[in-house]
Amino acid sequence: MWYAHPNEVRNANRELDKMGCFSDIGWVVSHSYTLYGPLLTGAATVLYEGKPVGTPDSSAFWRLVEEYKINTMFTAPTALRAIRKDDPENKSLTTIGKRDGLRSLKAVFLAGERSEPAIITMYQDLLRKYAAKDSQVIDNWWSSESGSPISGIALVPHAGKDRKTDQKDHPPLDIKPGSAGKAMPGFDVRVVDDEGKEVPKGQMGNIVLAAPLAPTAFRTLWEDEERFYKGYLLRFNGKWVDTGDAGFIDEMGYIHIMARSGKCAPGFLPLAAQLYQLSKLTY
Repeated sequence: MWYAHPNEVRNANRELDKMGCFSDIGWVVSHSYTLYGPLLTGAATVLYEGKPVGTPDSSAFWRLVEEYKINTMFTAPTALRAIRKDDPENKSLTTIGKRDGLRSLKAVFLAGERSEPAIITMYQDLLRKYAAKDSQVIDNWWSSESGSPISGIALVPHAGKDRKTDQKDHPPLDIKPGSAGKAMPGFDVRVVDDEGKEVPKGQMGNIVLAAPLAPTAFRTLWEDEERFYKGYLLRFNGKWVDTGDAGFIDEMGYIHIMARSGKCAPGFLPLAAQLYQLSKLTY
């Protein structure tokens, strides 16, 4: 079951912003952008029950953007792959785009598994043509354990210094298709070999986190400190938190998540792609 939640949020200028989080209600993204975020900001949440395709067709997401004038959309690469498979020529998006139904959309954020460069590039081209000016497709990386994005690209990075800023023309960092952006505030991301030694920029290795973690992250497992230590800290003797992911950090600091390391810490949830494949059995 897929859900959409256009959350109505008013900014400092009293303009109406809306976010559509197209994510399963049980996933960490939906926790954050359906429950905690809207409740903390006093936002309204509209719940959509359906799938990216088949309810009734591959235009479902784009129709929601048009109807609710969504500014920012959050979904999984798997959802976009399903739409591309069902509508390889992007007829649904193009039809709505040609009548300016997507002009409110400023960004599409992706999370759940690696976004291959081809799908980022394809949707980036479509957004440039039909969405808001300077709209972006932004991949980001996080987990249930982190509680918030570990890496990504902020649309308004300067707001981190001044939450009440009314400046809107500060450009975000450049997008690198295939990368999950740069480390977000609070997370110290490193790449190490199997012995726990840091590797040079551009070299594949185990992606780990240095302590302390961001305030959003977990501190233990409920009533199971031993499993927490064995699952996340033991592999590198407590020096690093093991994410179970493998990849590299390039010379510019962009993080590239390439695969699971094969030594997943118990507790990390299956990837969205796996969930989608399982869910198709009941569709």
